[in-house]
Amino acid sequence: MTVILRTGAGSEDGVKFGMIWSARPTLTMIGVAGIVLATASNALAADVNVTSDVTTGVNLDTYAGSTARVFPGVTVNNALGNGISATIHAWTVTNDGTVGGRIRFP
Repeated sequence: MTVILRTGAGSEDGVKFGMIWSARPTLTMIGVAGIVLATASNALAADVNVTSDVTTGVNLDTYAGSTARVFPGVTVNNALGNGISATIHAWTVTNDGTVGGRIRFP
């Protein structure tokens, strides 16, 4: 899309000088910025969110991903074993709540 803006400044032989402005570079930059923001927000989100109390533990092997977060005010507990466990691959866990029992990772 090309827009011709006539500035009205000056004239030569009755023809006004103008400038040509293209919206394409601006729209491209907006598109690139949107992709970057979408990627950045996904990178910060946890794959597993524990948002309510759990009394039987959390087995991360049953979920896809590699990051988990226990939210503030949430208690994860398991009187019979692991509060949080993962044995297939490593996970990064952000604990903003309370985790009882054992935490077991490979």
